Formats: sequence, C-alpha cells, structure tokens
Amino acid sequence: MNTEQELEKVRETVRRLCSEESVKNYPGPIPVVSFDTNRINSKQRLVSMNRIEELGRDGWIELRKSQTMFEELPEGSGLMRSKAEETLVVGGETLQLHEHEQLEQLRKLLFGRTDDLPLKDERDVQHVFDHQKYSCFCEWNFLITKDKHIRSKKSELKELRTNVGSSDECIEWLNCILPKVKERVQRYYKDAGDRRFIE
Repeated sequence: MNTEQELEKVRETVRRLCSEESVKNYPGPIPVVSFDTNRINSKQRLVSMNRIEELGRDGWIELRKSQTMFEELPEGSGLMRSKAEETLVVGGETLQLHEHEQLEQLRKLLFGRTDDLPLKDERDVQHVFDHQKYSCFCEWNFLITKDKHIRSKKSELKELRTNVGSSDECIEWLNCILPKVKERVQRYYKDAGDRRFIE
C-alpha cells in the first residue's frame, strides 16, 4: 500500500469516527498543526495543504495560525484574509518577562543575532514563538512553512519540541502520527463502554 492509499484509508476512518457527535468531544490529545502566512492556500492549489485542511475539518488535527499572519497580509487581500479567518488564531497577548527571553533565543537561533532584525524576520520569529507557546505542550505538533531559514533549523527546533517543515513533510509526519491517534481514540471509547467507535 503506497503513502497516498494509506492516507486515504486514514481519512476514511476519520470520516467514520467523526461522523458521530461524541467523537468530536474526545478530550484526548490530537496533533496541533500551525501554518505560516505563505501557506494560507486561499486558491486551494496546494494539494498537501488541501489534505491537511480536510483533516482539520474532520476534527482529526487542530489547525492554527499566529495572529502575526494578519499583520503580514497586504492591503486588498480579502480572499487570503477570509481563508485565514477559517482557523483558530493564537498570540497577540502582552508577553511575560521569560517570554521576551524566549523571543531573544529564537532570534539568535533563526538569524544569528537578537537586534535590528527587519520586520519580516521579526514576524517569522513571532510565528515560531506563537506555535511554541500554544503547541509545545502537545505531544504532537508541527509548524508548516516554506521559509528555508526556519526549516534549516529543523533539528535545533526539534530539540525545543517543535517540528517544522513544508506541507508535504507535514503530510509524511501525519502519516506516522494519525494511526497512533486513531488507536488512542478507539481505546478511549472502548474504555468508556461505547462500542460504536470500535472496529
């Protein structure tokens, strides 16, 4: 069975499991996936993002983005803004002292310095920071970006419990994770005595 067939099998299972309202109330951990502004996919041309969005709609992953996205959208980008508003937004609060220190560490990691970064680079740091702040508590998390300077720090960010990569790499990652999540969901409902969700 190839990767596409395996993903389709997972999607079929997800549709079946999520067709009942009580599955959507499953309290256990599901993967958290954040995406950068360059992956908004407003025209639905990114095949891997289409798949990821479908899994989000099915309730199998939690799809998020940083509030920084709205600062990056150009004037007259109504379609992009509308598409971006479809998913949960995180960030934008006043930072605690230790969070300022975390931002400094991310600046140094991503750009080799901590001051006088261009606004575009500061926003890239903020995307990573917001993903870490709101997703690193999750057992499975992934930040999707096409920015090479972020992806080039993949191993360093993984040490900080943050997976980063392209949308294609996220699909590969999800192919490994979702069967484990499926087992956990089924075990939860089996333990709860609800036989409808057990194969």
